[in-house]
Amino acid sequence: MVALTGQWWLDTRSPGRREVAVNLAYNGLSHLETQPQLVGPVRPFPKTGD
Repeated sequence: MVALTGQWWLDTRSPGRREVAVNLAYNGLSHLETQPQLVGPVRPFPKTGD
């Protein structure tokens, strides 16, 4: 199920990946918010070797 959510996000790219990740972590698949919002400071993602 999480893979399907990831595929949906790759197709739409909205909301941002941080919002989707936090929404999944806190609410699970059965209670996803339709308009998720992050609260608090946003830190940059660490750079990867890609």
